[in-house]
Amino acid sequence: MMKAKFIQESLNELAYEPKDLKRVRDFATKSGGDFQKEVALAQRMANTLTNMDKAIGRAEAAAEVYGGWNEIVEIFYNKAKELGFQGPPPGERLEDPKHVLGSKLPPEQQYKRQHQSDGPGRRRYGGGYGRSWNGNAILPLGKVDLRSGDSPMFNVYDTWLSDRPDDSTTVEVWRDNKGIDTRHIEVKETPTTGISSILAPKPKEEIDKQKRQFFNYKVVFTSGKNPIHQIGDQQSFYHDQNGNNIGDWEMVDYVPLKHMKELILPYGKKLSGYVYK
Repeated sequence: MMKAKFIQESLNELAYEPKDLKRVRDFATKSGGDFQKEVALAQRMANTLTNMDKAIGRAEAAAEVYGGWNEIVEIFYNKAKELGFQGPPPGERLEDPKHVLGSKLPPEQQYKRQHQSDGPGRRRYGGGYGRSWNGNAILPLGKVDLRSGDSPMFNVYDTWLSDRPDDSTTVEVWRDNKGIDTRHIEVKETPTTGISSILAPKPKEEIDKQKRQFFNYKVVFTSGKNPIHQIGDQQSFYHDQNGNNIGDWEMVDYVPLKHMKELILPYGKKLSGYVYK
C-alpha cells in the first residue's frame, strides 16, 4: 500500500501538452476577446471531459495562458477533482522550483561533471571491445509514454519510483542531429493586431513546436540523482547486448524521474527510451 500511495502521489503531478495549450488559446479566438464568453466556452468543454489527465492538463494550460488562478482555471481544476485528481492547484505546481527543467536553470546552476576532460563536443569511447563497442552502453526500452510511464519493457514509474523513492533516477534528454536541416527554425515577429494579448503566440513556443516535428529526441534513464552527462555534451551510444552502434547524440536537458511529465510540452509525449548499463 505504501508503494502504491507513493507512486500515485507522484503521478498526481501532471503536465499539460501542446494540444491543451492550443485548446485554451482557442477560447479567446472564438470569443472575440470577450472573457465571459471564454468562461462559457471553457465550461462547455469541461462538461464533455471524462478523463482526469485531460481535465488537469487544461487547467494547467489555462494557468499558463491566463496567469495563476481565475474562473477558467477553476472550472477545469474542479472537473479534474471530480474525476479523481488529488494534487494541488495548477498555479502552485507551475511555480514550484522543483519542476524546473535542467535546461531552464541558469548555466551556473546546471549540472557539471567533476571531470571536465570529456567535455562538450567530445565523445567518450569505451575500450577493449572493438570499434562497434565505442561509447556509452544503453539498453533500448522502446517508446516511453512520459505521462503514464508505460513502455514495451515495463512501466518506468512503477519500476523506479517504487525502488528508489529518494528521487535517485534522472531522465536525460538527447537529440539526434543527424541529417536534420534546422535553418528554417527561426524567431519570427508575430502580429498582434486584432488578437487577444493572451493569444499572441510566443515565438519560443512556436519554435518548440517546430523542433518536436523535426528533431529526434530520446530519453536515457540513469540510476543516480544527477545526470551522467551535462547539457551540450555529444556522445556515442551502443547496444549493451550486441554492441551495435545506436547513434551519436547531443544532450539537451534533464529532470528527475518524478517530474518527467515536464518534458511533454517541449519534447513530446512519447519518446524512444533507453537505460544506462
